[in-house]
Amino acid sequence: FTAARRTAGKDNAEIKNTWWSNHICVSFRMRWQMSGRTHVVVTGVTLSARDRRVSFSERTEVNMAPISDGEIEAYVSIYRPLDKAGAYGIQEWIGGMGITGIEGCFYNVMGLPLHAVYEHLKEF
Repeated sequence: FTAARRTAGKDNAEIKNTWWSNHICVSFRMRWQMSGRTHVVVTGVTLSARDRRVSFSERTEVNMAPISDGEIEAYVSIYRPLDKAGAYGIQEWIGGMGITGIEGCFYNVMGLPLHAVYEHLKEF
């Protein structure tokens, strides 16, 4: 109901701008909180067939360099990372310039731990 009240009487452009502004703020805050710190990415995977199911998770530590407000603002406005968990894509500018190292699987941070999936599929 709250969202309906906030958008009542507004046209689609106003609603879109409000949505976009809110998500930009969330993305900016997430990036700022990760700046200069290490965070952990955990991806859960389930492989399933009629008679079998196996689930596993992959954990990767990501070390983030200190990133200025201007760099975060530029990244968010250029790359629009709002559809990504953690509000960044390691394969984009932020990965090359803002990540000082990882311990674990690069592809896990992208979204799917390919090597772990492959190894589990060989046994599946």
